[in-house]
Amino acid sequence: MSYVNAVLIGEKFPGKRVDFLTQQVVNLIKIRPDSKVIVLHDSEKIEDESGPIKKHNILEKTFFLNLPKGNFNRLLSVPLIFSHPLVFLKSLSPKYYPMNLTLKHYLTYLAIKKLPFKINTLHCHFGQIGIIGAFLKNTGLCKNLIISFYGGDLTGYVNTYGKDIYKETFATADSLVACSEFLKKKLIELGAEPKKIVSVNLPQDSNFFKPKKVKRKSKDIVILTIARLVKEKGVQNSLKAIQIISNKYKNLKYVIVGDGDYKAELEKLVEKYSLQDIVEFKGIRAGKESLKEYQNADIFVLPSISNHKGWIEGGGLVNLEAQLCEIPVVASNCGGIPEYVIDGVTGFLAEENPEDLAKNISKLIDNPKLRKKMGKAGRKNVKLRYSKSNFKKLNEIYKQLS
Repeated sequence: MSYVNAVLIGEKFPGKRVDFLTQQVVNLIKIRPDSKVIVLHDSEKIEDESGPIKKHNILEKTFFLNLPKGNFNRLLSVPLIFSHPLVFLKSLSPKYYPMNLTLKHYLTYLAIKKLPFKINTLHCHFGQIGIIGAFLKNTGLCKNLIISFYGGDLTGYVNTYGKDIYKETFATADSLVACSEFLKKKLIELGAEPKKIVSVNLPQDSNFFKPKKVKRKSKDIVILTIARLVKEKGVQNSLKAIQIISNKYKNLKYVIVGDGDYKAELEKLVEKYSLQDIVEFKGIRAGKESLKEYQNADIFVLPSISNHKGWIEGGGLVNLEAQLCEIPVVASNCGGIPEYVIDGVTGFLAEENPEDLAKNISKLIDNPKLRKKMGKAGRKNVKLRYSKSNFKKLNEIYKQLS
């Protein structure tokens, strides 16, 4: 069997939108056409509307392992233990906590053993998947290991499982990729060797995310949030902010795109604040549908809150997408967001409370010329700092490990 490079992803690939994972997979396939994509769980195979999945035949190179979900279903796989007893015993080591309690990394090992190729360099996306990758490397299933970190894997996940959760993973990996300087600092704080860390600003597609050429006819002021509807994204604060300013501005519309466990609570707040005529929940939007939401907005808001269960916003890639569409951003001054939003230039950084959000949103509503100026500056900023040329850093890592 031949050796190839491979990407290991948890689930939701290709998912409902062209995201940072899709772009990185496409980049790898371009420079290494024989590369493969490995997905732990089967997921919605939704064709993205901009076409990179189809254009580069990504699904033909993708292997869905269909691992059982949930501890009970994994326990049903216990008979498989006897196929590789020594590897199974190795998987129980506390070095691989919390995977050693779920059999997830061992079942991944068994599934990958059956694939029709061997792995030279394995690139794991998210630290949790990196723990599995460390186990696979230590059992000889890959020669080299790259792990990319994105935010929650270095904050909330660490808070849940302890600051030593990645000790073995850091030691085993050949390269650690941080998508912001903020996350690079977090890696070092957690004990990663600085010489292993590469900071890579995730490239954004400025050809896809772009402003609308024709102005809309509606005179409404449309405020947009695109986020997972979980408590740490802080939409409860932006709803309160909208209530604060709703009496002053009678033409407000607040569009919330996304879904999550906290949606029901947010819907209750809409009723409590009497915002039914202002707020619209639109669920998850894919590809050109999400682009349309950006292009129809006047102001983008990401009101993330830090320290909810130890979670801190890594940066919020939606902030970059909004800027590419020339939409000024109001975002919380926390985590890696200040790297993405230049305060007073491409938007405003607000304190993590409804009152400051309301104040900064009002500044933009009151000044259409400022909105336009910040929008232009935002697109220029992202095109300059988050271009596809940033993939060169990743490509150099692949080259060094080949």
